[in-house]
Amino acid sequence: MVSRFDTLEADKQQKNDLLALRNRLKELQAWPAAGDDLLNLVPELYWHSTPLTDSDNEWLPLVVRDSLRGVDIGFQYPAFFQKLLLNPGLRRLFLSEIERATAAR
Repeated sequence: MVSRFDTLEADKQQKNDLLALRNRLKELQAWPAAGDDLLNLVPELYWHSTPLTDSDNEWLPLVVRDSLRGVDIGFQYPAFFQKLLLNPGLRRLFLSEIERATAAR
């Protein structure tokens, strides 16, 4: 049984993950102009998204590359960006790849 505390902790972690994603993309100048508005529209009960797919894994290097170039990924890759906001696994993977690519520079 999941307690209310566990739910609150999971929600807090999701919000922290989203904040980390937002801050990192802002540093790279790749956060969409309407990104904050979109975050405000994401319902808290919709933190869980569909599982990662092969297509997500194929798009990931392209989106990481363009993020590092300062491309507005919300505009360039709207479906991927939406899934990035909603899927914690994809978000962690994306941030990990950003860090790995940044360290390799």
